[in-house]
Amino acid sequence: RFNALTGLSLTKPVIVDYLKRLGFKTNPRLNNLRSVKFSLKSKKEGHSFLVSVPPLRTDISIPEDLFEEVARLYGYSKIAPAPPVVGITPSETDEYFVLKQLVRDILTGLGLSEVYNSSFSDRGHGEVELTNPIAGGRGFLRNSLMDGLRKNCHDNMRFSDVVRVFEIGKVFGLENGVIKERWSLGLDFAGKKREPFFELKGTIGSLFEKLGISNFNIREASNLGFLIDVGNDTVGEGANVEGRDRNFAFAELDMEELAKKLNEEREFAPLPKYPAIQRDISLLLNASVKAGTVLQKIQDISPRYVENADVVDYFEDKKLGEGKKSLSFRIVFRSDDRTLTDAEADAEVKKIISALVAEFGAEAR
Repeated sequence: RFNALTGLSLTKPVIVDYLKRLGFKTNPRLNNLRSVKFSLKSKKEGHSFLVSVPPLRTDISIPEDLFEEVARLYGYSKIAPAPPVVGITPSETDEYFVLKQLVRDILTGLGLSEVYNSSFSDRGHGEVELTNPIAGGRGFLRNSLMDGLRKNCHDNMRFSDVVRVFEIGKVFGLENGVIKERWSLGLDFAGKKREPFFELKGTIGSLFEKLGISNFNIREASNLGFLIDVGNDTVGEGANVEGRDRNFAFAELDMEELAKKLNEEREFAPLPKYPAIQRDISLLLNASVKAGTVLQKIQDISPRYVENADVVDYFEDKKLGEGKKSLSFRIVFRSDDRTLTDAEADAEVKKIISALVAEFGAEAR
């Protein structure tokens, strides 16, 4: 324990000698002396011994106090600095938390209001029965978000002709007698003398597009219902209900299935080891030449060293000539295995300008 705490590797004879110089005694009789255990290595025989503490040393009460005395006499200046060795555990990311926050931001941005409803329901809307329900008529866990969302729409239609709400919550069901819970996303649109189904369909499409899901389809099912597919899998369902003076359209999506379908790409790259060199070039080009085409050509000319290229200035004036424009580009050069020299960067710039002149009839300024 002493060597582990101080970073030293002193032996028992050396430590005993230091303690005796300070007036301590080792391996004392235990009848009338106050003693402290000194450990060099934990859980090993012969590496621990008792030390009697002089009566005047009331500041010594735990082993670490003795360790400090030995280290002080050895010399703090002789202890070499060393970084601590600790285990680093990367933090875990809850993918559903990230997805839920993203969905909330998208749907609220599209004009929907988020609601929170109770997870308890009646027998008609739940399969999982509670042993000790908290209220009458609430003896089951909900198996869908639609019951609560429908009530939200009915209650708010008294104050508004259009209601658009959504909820993200847990739903519960039985699979082979085992209780299963999953995250679900529910959307409910209601309107007087209008068909909210098309608004709901457009909202689902916008949601998928903003999530990066492109291969989705909303197809009709029986009894005014519809299914929501992503690829070859169904991730949700819904229905369109027409009333005398108000219409409803609702949909419910399986958030866990939706999370599997996200095609967002995450790329990680280490920080570059070697510095970059930056160069700016200005070109006189025909007005019909697009900046993106020139940027792509720059990458193609020197793909090994060009890390990035951007347009930093655009200028068009009659003084430049009829049908002419000036574009300025900032090019960043970097090598993965060494530091580039100025001469190498200048040579790359000359090669790029020569190629652009030949390709687009550009004129270096």
